[in-house]
Amino acid sequence: MTEVDDIFTPLPDGLRSKADSLGPAPEGAYPDLPEWARTLVYRHSQMEIDLDELRPYAAESGDSGLTLAFEGTCLNLLEGGQAQVFTAGPKADDSGGWLRPRITDYWDASERSIEQAARQLAGLDERDRQAALAEVNASVNQHAAALTDQQLVLAAVNFADNLYKSACAIGWWDGDVSDYLEASAKTFSIALNERGFSFQYLVDNAWDDMSRPTRLLPGWYQASAVLFTCPQVLVSNLAEREPDSPALTTPGLIDEARGSCEEAVAACQQDGLNFVHLDADLVEGSFAQALADQGAEGVITMIRSEAPDPGTSINIIPPDGIELPGS
Repeated sequence: MTEVDDIFTPLPDGLRSKADSLGPAPEGAYPDLPEWARTLVYRHSQMEIDLDELRPYAAESGDSGLTLAFEGTCLNLLEGGQAQVFTAGPKADDSGGWLRPRITDYWDASERSIEQAARQLAGLDERDRQAALAEVNASVNQHAAALTDQQLVLAAVNFADNLYKSACAIGWWDGDVSDYLEASAKTFSIALNERGFSFQYLVDNAWDDMSRPTRLLPGWYQASAVLFTCPQVLVSNLAEREPDSPALTTPGLIDEARGSCEEAVAACQQDGLNFVHLDADLVEGSFAQALADQGAEGVITMIRSEAPDPGTSINIIPPDGIELPGS
């Protein structure tokens, strides 16, 4: 079986969708594996999988079967429904419990990783709290440094999407959440930029209540070293600061706000920085400035058109020279 010491690569959306389409494994089957791996191993054992459909995602492939290696789990799926499984654990390290098995574990929305970490921090005295934050910072840097460019891009896709999903689901905002984001998300954002990559995460989501985009997302992303722009938030901020401003009755105010967002996006592109651009009432040209850079060297473009619910997907345009598994 293939030897894998550390498997950092996030699961590709295409393979996750494939696993989801097969239906879950029965309760109790392969309980120590992540859900996608449980599904694939079980369905393979029932001879319900065409291995050729999985070959685009394989780390190794041959006549006898193939190897999938993602998110800390290595599967050798062999012809005839047989499988071998290896799960990678964290390295022994002096940094203790804050060194996670995978870099994606620091912001996994499905596991509510950010919320759980914030609660852990809240239970520590100040000395242990600062030590924990330092360990998170060092551990994320250690993970990032171990990734190839392709793995780093995949991690950035996972990071951006899970950061947004978590922001849309979390029930509070305080110093513990902010400090954890600074130690983990900001550290990864900076590491990504220092390697010559940046991401632009474009969101076409409507909001019935704009209080979260207005009051949470700017601080959330500032703590993560990611610029957040949204024309509706700019207009809302003006209405809050100057409720009697004549600009609020100007028909073209939202267009001016979109122009200001385009300027901010262009500045990020010029400096090679990460940004999230949300337009809650998408119109033609809303993402024109950002999309002008899609596929450019070092630029990772993601577009979320679905609500950030479990199982939903995003469109990904990788940087020039980077090929993503399954693409």
